[in-house]
Amino acid sequence: MSSLATSVSTSRQPRRAEPVSILATLRRWIDVSRERHALASLDDAALADLGLRREDVRRETDKFFWR
Repeated sequence: MSSLATSVSTSRQPRRAEPVSILATLRRWIDVSRERHALASLDDAALADLGLRREDVRRETDKFFWR
């Protein structure tokens, strides 16, 4: 079998996700969720120091955790 045929036939096989990348993704989702909760707990003065408005925080916290 030629190398081209081999690369084409193997490229059609679905790739398995690496356990490390799955764990990294889950950790990232947890971190994002915690950061959004922390952001939501800030008072208006702290948000103003960051250049944010309550509306900005609502928009961020309304996102799904994977976004």
